[in-house]
Amino acid sequence: MGRRNKNIIQQGKEAKEPALKQWELTDYIKKQHWAAFFSTLLWGLAAHGYMFLNKFSWHDDAAHAFGVGGTYNLGRWFLGMLGDVMQKYLGNVSLPWFNGILCLFLIASGTMLLVEMFRLERISSCILLGALMAVFPSWTSTYGYMFTAAYYAFAVFLALLGVYLVWAAKNPWCGILAGAVCQCLSLGIYQAYLPLAATVLLLCFLNDVILEPEKKIWEQFRRGLYMVISLLVGIIFYLLANRIVLASKGISLSAYQNISGMGQTDLKTLLHGILLAWKDFILPTKGGNTDMYMQSVRPVYFVVLAISVCLLAWHIVQCVKREKSSSAFLSVGLLCFPIGVNLLYLMGDIDSIHSIMMYAKVMVFILPVILIERLSLNAKKVKKYGMLCLSALLLYVAVFYTHYANVCYLQAEFQQTGMISWMTSLATRIESTEGYNRELPIAYVNQENLYQSTRYTQELNAQIIPYGNVFSRWKISLYRWCGFRHEEVADLAAIESLPEVQGMPSYPAAGSIRVVNGIIVVKF
Repeated sequence: MGRRNKNIIQQGKEAKEPALKQWELTDYIKKQHWAAFFSTLLWGLAAHGYMFLNKFSWHDDAAHAFGVGGTYNLGRWFLGMLGDVMQKYLGNVSLPWFNGILCLFLIASGTMLLVEMFRLERISSCILLGALMAVFPSWTSTYGYMFTAAYYAFAVFLALLGVYLVWAAKNPWCGILAGAVCQCLSLGIYQAYLPLAATVLLLCFLNDVILEPEKKIWEQFRRGLYMVISLLVGIIFYLLANRIVLASKGISLSAYQNISGMGQTDLKTLLHGILLAWKDFILPTKGGNTDMYMQSVRPVYFVVLAISVCLLAWHIVQCVKREKSSSAFLSVGLLCFPIGVNLLYLMGDIDSIHSIMMYAKVMVFILPVILIERLSLNAKKVKKYGMLCLSALLLYVAVFYTHYANVCYLQAEFQQTGMISWMTSLATRIESTEGYNRELPIAYVNQENLYQSTRYTQELNAQIIPYGNVFSRWKISLYRWCGFRHEEVADLAAIESLPEVQGMPSYPAAGSIRVVNGIIVVKF
């Protein structure tokens, strides 16, 4: 009877327990994760909703509206594979709303991984993290290439997932392998997110050192080494996969942006790149399309940088009191951080770097958030008021970037509307020319005069690529927006040498469009 009573009591206890005892979603996704996730979505819509709800198509988007752009010959072999699969089942279309929302979900998912890796506890920290990850200007640039934006967002997610796997894995070698595969695939979509992965790995390592400074020096060193190995193995995997794919398709790398020299470097180039990385970190580029700390954000950048240095100094002092080896790791990390953020200077042609590649620079604003979260209980007041001060600064940065993105999109609308008007007028005048026939070929003469035109809104001179190159891809835009296209004459030199053409005035003057020897001639 005693055993029977025990069984009855045990059955009663089991009946009172929740039905989903074995696996609960809340065990894996905490409120901090949700805060970062929804912050990314909401701030992303505020900054980029203008772009998602309109269709701005010029520059490369006009040419690749039904494709994914350059792939295998640019070292983007995985982008080529994804594009081929997508083309087979759904089709590649530059859809602003669908692609834009998909991007936000991918960014938000990556942000949740960052919350876990950085071990953020404050909801305000998670909200700021989500906001900065969504509104940073490199995305404003990326959405100008909406045909490939979702693929690039997937590359960012893979880069962050690769870091997470090597950071979280209980078996280090499994983590190294899994992380390397993710980094390989990310690089196979777009190579410019390697600095993001490297910087996040560094921040994870520094964060762990601050949390557990008493760990033996060899254990800390070994953990950091595993992270570096994972990144290096990922690069090796990428280079090998790239060679195999190129050989199987019988093509070679393009010379565009020094892609053909990828993976080839020397000590002098590396040292020069390190100096440039540090220079750009201390005095960031001012103006141009690589300036991520523009206008009133620039002084905020220096204030945030000063806060980060002070916080790091405090943590180094605290580590010295507990374990000197930990302070050495923090000091080395401080020296490596500028190189990680600006790793592109070590990767290739500096002249080819532009805004779409600058995403790793967002970590400059995220670093002090991590450092404040790591302040101990005996610095409670410093933590409280420091977080308030930093939150105010970063909130301003997020609002500024949101406003700046909308300025870019407004400029894009002005440009595109003016461009369509100009192209409609051009098409109408061509079709109204005496002797015009739809079957006749066309010759656009003196096109260099057209490219030198300054048809853009002077009041909104945003310098984020691609919101400034109004006449790029104008011929394909003429077809996309006006439905006007003729076979073009290949030998323009022969046309330009004709006396009738030489005597023609430049467009839009009367007589700048004529039919000469069965060819429609438009002289700019």
